[in-house]
Amino acid sequence: MIGIIKYNTGNVKSIESILNFLSVKNRIISGNKDNFKSYKGLILPGVGSIDPVMKYFNSGETKDNLFEQIINKKMPILGICLGMQVLFQSSEESNDVKCLCLLEGSTKKISNKKKYQHHVGWNKVKLSKSLITENITNNSYFYFNHTYSSHPQKEEITKGITHYKRKISSIVEDKNIFGLQFHPERSLDNGSKILSNFARICNQW
Repeated sequence: MIGIIKYNTGNVKSIESILNFLSVKNRIISGNKDNFKSYKGLILPGVGSIDPVMKYFNSGETKDNLFEQIINKKMPILGICLGMQVLFQSSEESNDVKCLCLLEGSTKKISNKKKYQHHVGWNKVKLSKSLITENITNNSYFYFNHTYSSHPQKEEITKGITHYKRKISSIVEDKNIFGLQFHPERSLDNGSKILSNFARICNQW
């Protein structure tokens, strides 16, 4: 079973709906009463902002429980949009908040200009070999909706590249840690394939 983490933000119902459509067993997780070790994999949904996400993880033993499974037990985790950004060390969205630091790098505004640049709509992704993109054609289109993008320190973990104002790391993979800057739950067949691949990875864990 895959756990969908609800941290007072995020489109958890959309993720739940598509996993149900794919016949992937799942459950929405909310609060410290949930035990991460009961699951085969975890999903961090998108939509929202960094502050409430990190408030959730910094409450009680939530972050320690997550790290025990992800770092020590090597459980697969998938971050979507905001969920991908929180995997890194920091974000310009909130200078005072330290992110999860599961991946080295930072998240910055898409444009360096004072005016925010919002990347929304369909865009193609140039793919590198990755477990999570198996059976997906190179330069396939996915649905984006974001103002910030993550910049990994290690270039080799970037498995998908999209261009909008600048080069965007739209897919990252580092062992059991996966991130998508786009929304697979809104990306039709290609998004369904991504989530099916993640479910397969979880079943093999």
